[in-house]
Amino acid sequence: MFTHQLIKFFILLFTISPALGQKNALLQVDSLPKNILSSELNFLTDSSEIFDVEDIISEISDWSASIPTSLLSGEADLIKYWVKFSLINTSNSDIEIAIVLPSYKITNIYTANNNKVNSVWQGGILQRKNNSLLIANKDVFNVLLPAGDTSSIYIELINATQNFSPFHLTLKIPTELKSNFTDNYHEDRKNILWNAAFLGIILFQLVYIYFQWFWIRKKEYVLYIIYIIVEGVYFLNKMEYSLDLKILYSYYPALSVYFDRTLPIFSIYFYYKFARYFIDLPNKMPLLNKRVKILENTMLFYSVADFIFIILTYNLALEAIFINLISLIVFIASLYIIISFLKQRMALYYFIIAGSLFLLFGSIGSLIAYNLANAGHNIGFNPILILQIAFVLEIFCFTTGLAYKARLDSKERILSQQQLIHELEEMEKLQNKMQTIREKIARDLHDDIGANLGSISFYSKAALKQLDDKTKIEEIIREIESSAKETVDNLSDVVWAVDTNNDSTEKLILRIEKFCYQMLSPHDIEMHFNTDAGIFNIKMDMEVRKNVFLICKEAIHNIAKYASCKTVFLNFTLVQNYLKLEIKDDGSGFDLEETNSYNGNGLRNIKKRGKEVNADITINSEIGAGTKIVCIIPLLPNLVIGDP
Repeated sequence: MFTHQLIKFFILLFTISPALGQKNALLQVDSLPKNILSSELNFLTDSSEIFDVEDIISEISDWSASIPTSLLSGEADLIKYWVKFSLINTSNSDIEIAIVLPSYKITNIYTANNNKVNSVWQGGILQRKNNSLLIANKDVFNVLLPAGDTSSIYIELINATQNFSPFHLTLKIPTELKSNFTDNYHEDRKNILWNAAFLGIILFQLVYIYFQWFWIRKKEYVLYIIYIIVEGVYFLNKMEYSLDLKILYSYYPALSVYFDRTLPIFSIYFYYKFARYFIDLPNKMPLLNKRVKILENTMLFYSVADFIFIILTYNLALEAIFINLISLIVFIASLYIIISFLKQRMALYYFIIAGSLFLLFGSIGSLIAYNLANAGHNIGFNPILILQIAFVLEIFCFTTGLAYKARLDSKERILSQQQLIHELEEMEKLQNKMQTIREKIARDLHDDIGANLGSISFYSKAALKQLDDKTKIEEIIREIESSAKETVDNLSDVVWAVDTNNDSTEKLILRIEKFCYQMLSPHDIEMHFNTDAGIFNIKMDMEVRKNVFLICKEAIHNIAKYASCKTVFLNFTLVQNYLKLEIKDDGSGFDLEETNSYNGNGLRNIKKRGKEVNADITINSEIGAGTKIVCIIPLLPNLVIGDP
């Protein structure tokens, strides 16, 4: 509807101008004697509505052969018009003539002879009388013209609103009018049934959207309901004239003009607000959202200001300029918005675009049909029918779009619930893992530190028994010192591993380097580190970090104690999703079989630590050729050696 007034502005430029020259088309005489019309039509504008029929007959001479523009175009100005012409019956018998006029607010027909009124016929929407009929939205007056009589016909017209048809006068034989009445009856019946069905569609749509809102409770549903209600009022205002209803335009013409001209702008205000929430424009296109809000505020301001202007002034000519200007602004802005939506290539945007295009082309088609009908062409249907069909298609698009969005929202809720369930499961796994780690730390503390404290207790009791032997006491004290130092180191390792500040791989490498130098420097063993740059970008969990450090610690401790080497190489490399740790020395080496049989506690501890993190441990050693330990550790959860 936002293009309705703008398109009308351009179409009228091409249809009104040719109509101005069609004076002869204003009067049509069917199946009556050709000479029955003894004078042309004359017009008088009674702007102040101060003349009655006696004044018109006896005193007024300021008649014009030119029809007032508002009568020709169908514009409303709430003033009175008079139309005059003369009829003559040259036959020997009375002639009954049916005078057919558009249905105005008030229509009075007077016949006069010698400046005296002979008879009066009253009609129009506000004073429907028994001596007038309403056929196909036209008033029909049966006037009897006696034989040999010449009568002046005076027609008094008071406009309703811009909804009424342009002036056109038809003179017919009543018997012919009866056949036309039968045809028009069926046509009017179809029109009434269609309009009833149309209003039923709107009502059903309102009920359907209300129940949708009742369950979903989203703002766009409320805005859509308001939009449909406003559009329904607009169409009802259009239909009340064609259905001869007395609701607005008969009694409140200013309000009817507002509903016909400005209400579409007000409805587009809600249309844009609905569209913004429907496609979540504030989040998806913030800049465009701000511009659309400016346009919305402009339309709201104009809707209020125009209502006040019409009520106070009823200057429809000036108001038409305003409505055409705001329609032009809305039209250009709407094209910009549609183009912006098309660039997004999203399904929700297409529903808005399709609905807008249906209404756009429906408005164009309706106005073309309206102006063709006013120009005298028989189009065979009410022009508003095109706009009604376009509106039905539009609400079909929006209803489908709301259903589609509801389906997307449902899927999104399901995905969110699944994600929440997954997160809860992961949290539960993490809690279970943390519980496992805590239990393992407790076991380690019990096994390692408990054993060391037990040794300290044992050596302390032995020392008490050897107080007289200084040499043995010194040996026992050194054992106590060693056990105490080992306990402190083990506690330090556990505290370091569980500290979240040490989660980075870089800190792990630095701690290993520090330990290596502390252990190897006193033995003059040269240390070579080789670390891939990508190592520092990975993040290990506490369990992996702790066991990697303990594997290195155990290996370096064995090298310092048994290898008798000069150089140690420690390499960290990243191979896909695996960390490869390689520790190599050039020492004396050992026999793996013999070591496993007799003194392999250090190697067994390395393999044990590797097993805890699903690592693959390979130990190669030859006497005189040194020892090489390769540990491949998966960095992803549940990843085992051999996976890609």
